[in-house]
Amino acid sequence: MRPAPSERSHLAAWVGRFGLWFGSAAGAPLLGLTLLAAWVRSGHFVVLGLGALLLCVAVALGTWSPRRAGRVAAVLAVVALAPTLPILLPIPRARNGDALVRSASVFGGDGGTPWFAGFPERELVRTGERLGWGPAERATLAREGGIASTYEAFEGSGLFERSESVVLDSWVFDRGHYFVAVPPDLAPDERAPLIVFLHGNGGNFRALPGWLARDAEARGIATVYPTWGFGSWLSDEAVARVLAVIDDAARRSPVDPDRVVLVGLSAGGIGAVHVAQRHPERFRGVVTISGAPFGPFGEVIPEAAARLPFLAFHGKRDGHVRVSSTRELAEKLEAAGGEIDYREFPDEDHTLMKVRRAEIVAAILDWAVPRFGAR
Repeated sequence: MRPAPSERSHLAAWVGRFGLWFGSAAGAPLLGLTLLAAWVRSGHFVVLGLGALLLCVAVALGTWSPRRAGRVAAVLAVVALAPTLPILLPIPRARNGDALVRSASVFGGDGGTPWFAGFPERELVRTGERLGWGPAERATLAREGGIASTYEAFEGSGLFERSESVVLDSWVFDRGHYFVAVPPDLAPDERAPLIVFLHGNGGNFRALPGWLARDAEARGIATVYPTWGFGSWLSDEAVARVLAVIDDAARRSPVDPDRVVLVGLSAGGIGAVHVAQRHPERFRGVVTISGAPFGPFGEVIPEAAARLPFLAFHGKRDGHVRVSSTRELAEKLEAAGGEIDYREFPDEDHTLMKVRRAEIVAAILDWAVPRFGAR
């Protein structure tokens, strides 16, 4: 039974009021976020914000007066979506088949093209630098040219098979993704030792393989970089993923799953301790950089952790993960008879890996080689 004209009119009025309410309610915060994106100089976030604002206007016009403003609303919707969809949609980009760093997935293949494929990671890290770091860290990074300057060293250098960032996609979807880099000149029956690098809070940024992969490859060492959402490695599922990545890499590539050193940065350092003490038999050693368990963020189990040698780095001025966490790790390991080489940097903060990259990477590789031992 069709509604009476008065009922249809009442429904149209209600829908119109809702559209106006939605447009105005969503528009104010979207405008604020767009202005914030402009302040941090993230052009793609500005485009997304303006597109969302136009969609709000289109919804408001289309529902308020579909006959009189419907065409205008449709045009606004097209104008809003045209520049934003290429940023958001998983549109494949060109591949570099000769690249050292490749993408793989524990679910098979390479995990497919991520959503937000058109959003450049350089802008994402610049946004994080302006919003996620304290004044002291921002001042340190400014002296280094900012975190985004890291990307100038490898963007366009052919290091990566794929140019898309996995960070934003991995916040929403679990594709089983990991980066992998294997020395290309191994002998036919040779299997390379392996470094597994756990990322910190925020996601699996390409800076990590950008910093480590080539230096490790020059020493005959393979590296993998598991992707785990925003970067909390304390769940059973996260522990299982790390082990699954090692096993999957060993099935696909000439890497030795019995000669593995586990490395973690920040929250990844907390995760490295957690994973290693759950499965010490799977690793030859553990390296933590600016992160170790403390308080609600995991705990050190000395008897389990002491079964493995440790190398630890931390900046004394760290304002994100307190330096006392790594000091306590060292104290507990030494009390349990474990081996730890702890190196504290009195003038550095949580940007330690960025500002001392060459020194830390060289120290990790020098420390790892004798721990790998013979095959």
